[in-house]
Amino acid sequence: MSAEVKPDKLGIRTMEVGINVVTLGSKNLKNTILRQIKTEDIVDMENFCLKGIAWGSLNIFFGDDKDKTHNHFWHILWQDNNELRRCVIPHCHEFNSYNLSWATKRAEEIRESLVSIQHRSLVSIQHSMDQGYEPYVDYVDRISRLKTELYEQLEDIEKEKYRRDVWIPAYTELVKDFHDLPHFFIV
Repeated sequence: MSAEVKPDKLGIRTMEVGINVVTLGSKNLKNTILRQIKTEDIVDMENFCLKGIAWGSLNIFFGDDKDKTHNHFWHILWQDNNELRRCVIPHCHEFNSYNLSWATKRAEEIRESLVSIQHRSLVSIQHSMDQGYEPYVDYVDRISRLKTELYEQLEDIEKEKYRRDVWIPAYTELVKDFHDLPHFFIV
């Protein structure tokens, strides 16, 4: 069932639209001045806090960020004490698909390798000593380097897990209100 719309019921109404423009003194902030504002991240991920007050977002990207879009990033204008700063940060949804199942599997493989290496090293050294030989220094050194490399890989994986389990939720919480920031136009 469709409703009929009668032309005599239609009308046109004039509405006002507000546009937020950043001003410097009595003049509008120009793109050339915006580019000179110091770039610094507003998010302090060591302490899980914002470094200042977010004023609003801009839909302009330039320099290293010129290929980024407002669909995936915010260009934030913010205040640090009495100074203006700007930064480009990713939207929270960029992290929603972050999957580290490979990291968990790789961590388990590395742990198994470390146990195996330690066992083989002990058996080989014991065998050499039983034969009356000094443990082969080069062999011991190679095993030591391999173990160090595996431990470094394991540490990298743990950092990625930390990023997934701690950093991303903390980041999401910090920037959750950025969607509601006013949008500024630079003329």
